[in-house]
Amino acid sequence: MTMNTHAFSVVMLLALLAGLGPGAVAANPDIAGSRDPYGVERFPRSWIVNYERDEEPRQRDFVMGRVDRIRRELRVEDQLRLDASIETVTYQMPDGASVGEVVQHFRDELGGDLLFRCEGRGCGRSNDWANQIFNQAILYGPDVNQYYAAWEWQGRLVGMYVIERGNRRVYAHLQLLEPQEVTGIQPNVLLARRLSERGWAPIEAVTPASNGDFAESDQRVLATLAQELARFSGQDMYLVCHLYGPGSPEDLLTVSQRCAERGVELISLGADAVADVATPSLTPHGAGPFLPRTPANRSRLELVLPIEVSRLVGE
Repeated sequence: MTMNTHAFSVVMLLALLAGLGPGAVAANPDIAGSRDPYGVERFPRSWIVNYERDEEPRQRDFVMGRVDRIRRELRVEDQLRLDASIETVTYQMPDGASVGEVVQHFRDELGGDLLFRCEGRGCGRSNDWANQIFNQAILYGPDVNQYYAAWEWQGRLVGMYVIERGNRRVYAHLQLLEPQEVTGIQPNVLLARRLSERGWAPIEAVTPASNGDFAESDQRVLATLAQELARFSGQDMYLVCHLYGPGSPEDLLTVSQRCAERGVELISLGADAVADVATPSLTPHGAGPFLPRTPANRSRLELVLPIEVSRLVGE
């Protein structure tokens, strides 16, 4: 059977569109009434499988921490409650897409002020994220295959959850809240509260480089911590650098000590630039690859506020 000229042209056009790159054509049609959130480009050849929008400002919860279940009760480590409209969109990825590729795509799209991120079992149980936080069973998968990040972006709060299910299908769920009033949230806004409540806190939106230094964007974040730490003025506090990667544990210990010292220097420089702001006495400590955190070891900076033994044992 010979294909006529018109049919051949249609086939060639579809084949061309399939290889055009980001946003050119979805692998499957989106559900009716759905759309991409304004200003956010979808992952190439993904399609929308669930979409909701509520423009009425109502009280919403925006997750900025790990989700746990304690004695059957759901506990969110940190969250913000505010009046906002909401838009949610869930994408299914084309075959062969990985969680890492999808995460990087949306990180490039959203950029800006990262408030929180976690991955794997460090986020908690996927079942709780899927069925309790987002109310979408399709987002349930192995705990090790999940990733969550929260941003403030263009006046909106954006949560992104990516999961690879047991059947190897990858989904990305975006939750965009538009507050009734400008929130002005900045990374590490919850740092002081975490330190007060549990005696330690990771510094968000900062990742040490393998040589113990920091990118310019991370240096700016560290320089802005003076205000958050002012309430601990006069107290002793440790800045701990955790470094993972190639090299012997001894070498990583050495570099992580340099990393911690550099972090203290940057925080101190930021404090010097702000009038009438005093910070705690910071001691640098390099932990190298030791003191790992389940499940995935990620290079990071943490602040540790020594707590009396009596408090730790509940006396």
